[in-house]
Order: sequence, then structure tokens, then C-alpha cells
Amino acid sequence: MRVTLLGHASVLVETQGRHVLVDPVFEDPFAEGAAVSCPARRVDVGQLPNIDLVVLSDAAPDRLDVAALAQIPRDCPVVAPKDPTATHVLERLGFQKVRPTAAGERLRFPEGFELLTTPSTRRVTEYGIFLKDASGSFWDPVACMLSRPIVEQVRAAMGPTDLFLAPYAFQDFAFVGSQRAGFPGQFLRGCVACAKDVAPALVVPGSAGLRFDGPLEWTNAFLFPISRQRFLSELERAAPDRRASLGNPGDVFEIAGRRVERRPNASPLVEMIADDTDRLEFDPTGEVPPLTDPNLDGYSADVLESQVTTCFEELAAFVRGAWPDRDPLVADHHRAHGVYGLGVVFPDGRERWIRIAFRAEGPTIETGTGLVQGALDTHRMAASVLTARARYERSYHFTGGLVRVTIISPAKVKDGEVAVEPRQPPDLMEHWIRSKPPGWEQHRKRMLDFRLAREVSG
Repeated sequence: MRVTLLGHASVLVETQGRHVLVDPVFEDPFAEGAAVSCPARRVDVGQLPNIDLVVLSDAAPDRLDVAALAQIPRDCPVVAPKDPTATHVLERLGFQKVRPTAAGERLRFPEGFELLTTPSTRRVTEYGIFLKDASGSFWDPVACMLSRPIVEQVRAAMGPTDLFLAPYAFQDFAFVGSQRAGFPGQFLRGCVACAKDVAPALVVPGSAGLRFDGPLEWTNAFLFPISRQRFLSELERAAPDRRASLGNPGDVFEIAGRRVERRPNASPLVEMIADDTDRLEFDPTGEVPPLTDPNLDGYSADVLESQVTTCFEELAAFVRGAWPDRDPLVADHHRAHGVYGLGVVFPDGRERWIRIAFRAEGPTIETGTGLVQGALDTHRMAASVLTARARYERSYHFTGGLVRVTIISPAKVKDGEVAVEPRQPPDLMEHWIRSKPPGWEQHRKRMLDFRLAREVSG
């Protein structure tokens, strides 16, 4: 078995003379233009061998990449999560042999290799990838969180692991907006314990090889507290006899007889062109720039103004129609006597706001210009982000750098005592946007249709 790292979560596995492609992403930037591979890489798609199987671990935009999938022959079999958006993308692109798969399924292929989709401790549709053939085994949990019971379950089903792409990265997206960053010590300890429990022939820090670019570059100092080197250093302390190595784009790992050998930059398909992982250096004291709107999609001033006006009007109508308990989030604000404020920053620096006070007698709704004041739950975002979300042209899954959040927990009397209980409800505007279609998956489908249009028409 040969395993080639293509960058971030993308992996090419050669097993029994067949090629299995996991989470293909070939171009930078990806994830709706927000992220680039880190370390930096160059992929020569012309060197891509005939692909016998594609495996998708999740429907997130850093793994379900429309542009990369569009370059795969449509008669290639695809194993994908039982996720309506993944199914939608593959159907629209015209893939003919799609196998929706849940975590924990074991697939045997006539060529002589097996695939187990390994579960996560989180309740998600994503899964990890365990491949096994006569020469050895490879386990890539991708973004799944593991526990000792999961490790034991996988070992019982598939035997020992040779090459293990260990989870290690805590991408602290909760910081973005709330502007609170801290080092996740407990998470790191769990990752180290997991790698120790798996006891593979070789541990390599796994997928998470991305950084954010352009106007989101500043977020890198807050989002990646655990570096590859820190993880390996902690693993060496906990398990000094455990063999471990870095893995970069273009590295090839050869597995045979419980031995794993790393061949740095040996792949003709992908080349690491720079080790720029220093740009992910964690600095929780770093500067947070003022919120501005870079207008990445080039919307005109008229479009932005009109869309923000429409969003404010429709959000107000939604709240009035859902009052007091026809929607769970509106009911939550009502019970807390909350005051929600949304400020929208335009490319020219102007700002407009809407403020909704959830009083006992009903919601009081106001709009104005300048910085929103007097709200307990304040969200501020770029006008182009709100426009793209409302029009289902982007999910902005990774563009929290263009959003700011402030939550003030008001005092209240509980059991005769004054208490201040932290609460951070979902953004009301984002909730409304997701609630407009008949189901949550429709939001993702509409956004993906925008991205699919170019590939399908081409």
C-alpha cells in the first residue's frame, strides 16, 4: 500500500493496484476561496492516475470540493456520507455509482482491499477512513474525534493500524466573532492519548493542513493553537517509543509488513513549494483588526443596500410572525427578555443596524445608522457576507473573520439569588436565513447550486 498526501485532507491511496482518492481538493484557494493548503503545495492534475474509487468523508466545503470532483470521470464509484447535500452535488455532477454510507460500515472490494468508515464521538454525518489490504493498513480519521472505545472497536474489526494520520488540530472557530482565544490543553491531551492507544507503526499529524488567506489571514493566529510540532512533542513525552513523523504535501508513505517508510516529496502529482506553517503561529494576544467589508464578490453598492434593506424587513416580519413561541430561537429570546442587535458594515465604512427588544407585550423593532447600541446579543457582519448568505451564493462557512459577536448575559433572580448565566444563542439573522427554506439542508443545496452552475454548464 502506498499513501500520498495531496494537501489538507486530500489523500491518494494505491492498494492492490487500484487508486482510492479521499476528499479531493486540487486547487488553492478552496473552501469558497477562504482557505489555502498549508504547507503550500502545487498539484499537477495531469499526473493524476486513473481513479478507481472516490471516498468523501464529509460535505463540508474543505472536503466536498465541486471543482475537484468535476475533474473525476463520472463513472467512477463514489463512497459518500448519507448527507443530502453530498448526494445533491454528486447527482448534479452526474456521478453514476454513488454509495451513500454511514459511519461504521465495512465495505469489501473484489480487488482485495477493505474500507471501514470509522465513527466520531460527535453526532455528525462525517466519518474517518480505514483501508486495509494484504500489505498493511491505513487509518485517517480526518476531522473525527476519537475515543478509546472507538479505537478498540476499530482494532477489533480491522486489526492493528500501520499508518495513522492522527487528529491533533483544534480549529477554534468559536473565537472568530466572540474574540476569545485560549489554548485547548484538554483537547491536546486527548489527541495524544488517542495516538498512544492506537499504537500504530507510524503516527503522522493528520488533516488540518490549511490556513486562511486574504482579509481572513489575521484569524490564523487565533484559530490553530496546536501545531504539528507541538503535537509530536507532546506525543514523544507521553509515548517515547512511538515512531512518529511529519507529513507534507507530496510525501509518499509505503506500507509493507507492519513497516511504514516515508518518502519526502516523492510524488509526481503534488509538490510542496513552501513550508509556510509559521503563518499559523498561535498568538492569543494578537491584534484583531476593525471589522470592514472587503466585498470579495464585488457586489455593487445598490445591490448591497437593497439586500440589507430587504433582510432587515424580512427579519422583522419573521420575528413578528414567530412571536412568541412559533420558533424555538425567537421563544428563547422572548423568555430571556433579550435585546438582539445586528450591525452591517458596508465597503465604504458606513454601518446600518436593526435592534429587536423582546418585551413581554411583544417585540419592539428599530433600525438606524452608525454603531448598534443597547443590545445584549450583538452581531456585526460585512454587508457582502449578509448578501451572499441571503442569496444562497455562499455559505461563508469559514469567513467568520468578517463577523463579530458580543454577548452580554443579563442578571436575573433564580431561587431567590441574583445570577448571571452565560448564554450565547445562535445569530437570529443567520437562523432566519436557514429557516426560510423548508428544511435545513435546502440552505446548503441552494448555496451549492450556485457553485455547481459553472461546472455543470461547462
